[in-house]
Amino acid sequence: MKILLSENTPLFDSMVKQLNAYQDLHNMIEEILYQGKLAPYSPHMESISLGLMFGFLKGEKGYIVVAKRVFEMGLLNMFIAEEAAGSDAFQYRQRDRNQFTRNSRLKIVDYLGEQLL
Repeated sequence: MKILLSENTPLFDSMVKQLNAYQDLHNMIEEILYQGKLAPYSPHMESISLGLMFGFLKGEKGYIVVAKRVFEMGLLNMFIAEEAAGSDAFQYRQRDRNQFTRNSRLKIVDYLGEQLL
């Protein structure tokens, strides 16, 4: 599953395209995955109907759930990446990440040397 999630595949490309086109569906799936929201199964609701048609969602015990574990993992990765790309913390981390490393090695001697002086 790791390999499937780490590669660009037509399945996930199509999934992203559909979620970008249907923001209500995107928001519903995000709430289900992030907040554990229980959405009642109602195939007459447009976002649920679309999720069922695309195969992202299914009805289970009267509620809507993500249809397959691989979709759940792929969607979570996508939502986390979207959130990280827009967050200030992520931007600061990227800017400061090499502060304590040089050539992929920890600069502990340099850092400790500065602290001891």
